[in-house]
Amino acid sequence: MEFEEFKEKVKEIVPGKRWYHVLPAVSPNCRERFLALIQVGVIMPKAYDLIEKMKDYRDEDFQRHVQVIKDSKL
Repeated sequence: MEFEEFKEKVKEIVPGKRWYHVLPAVSPNCRERFLALIQVGVIMPKAYDLIEKMKDYRDEDFQRHVQVIKDSKL
C-alpha cells in the first residue's frame, strides 16, 4: 500500500487526530497491521509500539492478538 493511501485510510478511521506524525515511521510491510490495530481502538502511538514488538509474528498470531484487544474493548 502506498503511503498516501495508507494516510487517507488512517484519517478515515481516526479523523482530526494529532498523531499523524507517526505515520511515516510505519514501515510499508506493517501498514495493514497498523490499520487493524487502530480499527479496534488502539491509539496510534500504542499501535506503532505494538507493530514494532509484533513485526515478526505470523499473521495468525497477530490476528489472535488483535481479536483479544477487540474483545477486551467490548
